Amino acid sequence: MKKKLLILCSLLAFLACSEDKGVDGSSTDRPFGAVLHGEDVELDENLDSDENSIDDSDEQDEPSSSSKKKNAVRSSSSADKSRKSSEDSEVNIEPVPPSSPSSASARSSSSSYENCCADVPSISITPIYPDLWYGDLYSVNTDIYAKTWQNNRDAGIWFASTDSVVGGQSRIVWPVFPGTEYDTTSLDPVIEYCYGLCGEYRLDVGPLGYDPFVDVGFFLVGLDSNGKDIALDVSDWEGICIQYTADIASMLLLDLGDSVNKMMENDLPRVKIPKSYAGAGRCYLWSSFEREKKDRGFNITGEQAAKQLVKIIFRLQSNDDSVGTFSIISLGTVKGNK
Repeated sequence: MKKKLLILCSLLAFLACSEDKGVDGSSTDRPFGAVLHGEDVELDENLDSDENSIDDSDEQDEPSSSSKKKNAVRSSSSADKSRKSSEDSEVNIEPVPPSSPSSASARSSSSSYENCCADVPSISITPIYPDLWYGDLYSVNTDIYAKTWQNNRDAGIWFASTDSVVGGQSRIVWPVFPGTEYDTTSLDPVIEYCYGLCGEYRLDVGPLGYDPFVDVGFFLVGLDSNGKDIALDVSDWEGICIQYTADIASMLLLDLGDSVNKMMENDLPRVKIPKSYAGAGRCYLWSSFEREKKDRGFNITGEQAAKQLVKIIFRLQSNDDSVGTFSIISLGTVKGNK
């Protein structure tokens, strides 16, 4: 009997302990740690919610990350423009040169960027030889009185070159940048500014073995489709007149094209013209043009040269380090200006 009572008391005590554990609040239906894990998640969600609320307020006042990148680039670009504008207003920036095509014309022996900008005034002298060329014309009227004529886009076009083609370092500095959107070496902008042609010469002998020089000239016709010189018979001009200024003596050369020039050892028929400060006009018969060394190479007279002329060149040639200015105001034929 006592044994049965002892077993019954032990059973009642066990049931009381189990009842107390349930009242304690712990659940026997879920694994250990489920409540703690749930609290952790709840805590994380609260933190996320706080962070999101901050982000939301930021999105109202600031751009998103992708927008920030775009605006950062835009802002940097704007700052650069603003800074550049500020610098331009404070410093005299050298003008940019116009945009260049992929292939440059062969008419000029030096870049346009190096050849600007000299402080040379425009021409105010009245032209006296209007039949060939003056400041209202981009090209020379080479077809006037010509016995034969081949229409060509380079006919009468002005060009410039220097002794750099033979090793010198001379250059012409123009008052404005030469070049157009169609031809980076075009002298049209110079003609417009000068109302003629005007510029500064800077002679530098470099490794050249004789006096340095610069040239300004024009094509009588130009080149054919194969790149060969086209000659023109201008013997009926009877000669050429030039109105110019130059603070050193200069010369006019009759260019007969590469092949004939080579036969003459590049000793071209020429006439020397004196310095002029007042815009003098001088006329020269074709018979006045002579080679310096007639006994060397293929000899040709001025009259003969005029029957197969390719270019006429105005050359400034003097001592090393010579610097000065020049202008060409007008050109005419002797026949039209007697």
